[in-house]
Amino acid sequence: MPALSLGYLRAMGPWSPSSWRARPARQQPTYPDAAALAAVEARLRNSAPVVRVEDCIRAREALGDQHRFLLQGGDCAEQFDDPVDERVTALSALFDAMLARLGRGADEPIAVARIAGQFAKPRSDGTERRGGIALPAYRGDIVNDARFEAARANELQGLHQLNPAIASMHHDPPDMPVECLVTMAQHFVSLSLPAIFPLPSYARWVLSADHGPVYRWHERVLRLLQSGGVRGRWQLKSPHHAIALEALTARYPDARFIVTHRDPATCVASAASLAREFARTFAAPRGDAEFGELWTEILAAMGDGIVQFRREHGDDRFFDVPYRDLTGDPIGTVQRLYERLGDAFTSGTEAALRAHVEVAKQHRFGRHEYGLAEFELDRPSVDARFADYRERFAEFL
Repeated sequence: MPALSLGYLRAMGPWSPSSWRARPARQQPTYPDAAALAAVEARLRNSAPVVRVEDCIRAREALGDQHRFLLQGGDCAEQFDDPVDERVTALSALFDAMLARLGRGADEPIAVARIAGQFAKPRSDGTERRGGIALPAYRGDIVNDARFEAARANELQGLHQLNPAIASMHHDPPDMPVECLVTMAQHFVSLSLPAIFPLPSYARWVLSADHGPVYRWHERVLRLLQSGGVRGRWQLKSPHHAIALEALTARYPDARFIVTHRDPATCVASAASLAREFARTFAAPRGDAEFGELWTEILAAMGDGIVQFRREHGDDRFFDVPYRDLTGDPIGTVQRLYERLGDAFTSGTEAALRAHVEVAKQHRFGRHEYGLAEFELDRPSVDARFADYRERFAEFL
């Protein structure tokens, strides 16, 4: 490969971390989800570098102005299922053997290895042919892992085949985050379990359980997930947190909270309807009134938890958002949240949000219909149970 001329380098113009975007890039993948791409880029900007600047300087100094032998090698693309320990050991031994053959001394070779993280590779063509059929070129598991692509292509399989109605109520795409309930369920202190299985006694136990241990587990899992080098602010989400704010802030003392507010009676009917549909899928039939009673109690505990905690600790760390604003003006609402949180709302952030909103449309899998009367509930009694919450947050309802 010919060396770059000084004139060419000058013609490229001044360098900046984003100047590469103006250059030709013929071997890059095309990412169909602009929102996901922007989110990953935002995380990478706040992550530790894969190669440190000081290591590059050391390598350059080691090469010096003399002719040195540079030994570079590694896998073209590793796979997530590879036995990492075995492959690293074998490749390290191979490098040692090759270096021993090349010799030591003043002209000692410099070794550079691509290893334990080489999950992508460039391809000169976007497709490859197998048996006369054009297929997307395999660019590595981190770009288009066949298992993930299959899951995304069949996102309405599994649970939604068992009960198609659930997609209109609660849908978790394979490439989107899930609530903290998933992690908390591993510790068996999670309201996701009674949401799926009708277990009123267990649900009431969760409402009174000590949440200190489950949040210790919660933090441990999050630290494990970021142990691969991903850094940044943890963004957690679950209504469950409202029943255990003291325990949560004891574990995460610098936590701040975004609280979306919606008519409690509507929320009760919606939650009861979802729980009933899950029960129809996984359990024996039960009376509709039982779901209404239980989820009125659970949601009231959440509302009471928020009111009580803020009464004792103040509102400084809370940001209140009407549900109607989030659904009616999602871009503007999120932008205002960024401003209140002191974060930069960049053009990339806005583009990612717009791309997400374009795909994640409300009612895209059908409209979730529900009402209090289905669960033998009435508006006056439900409003009375949420009286403190309704009075405290009336302007947001």
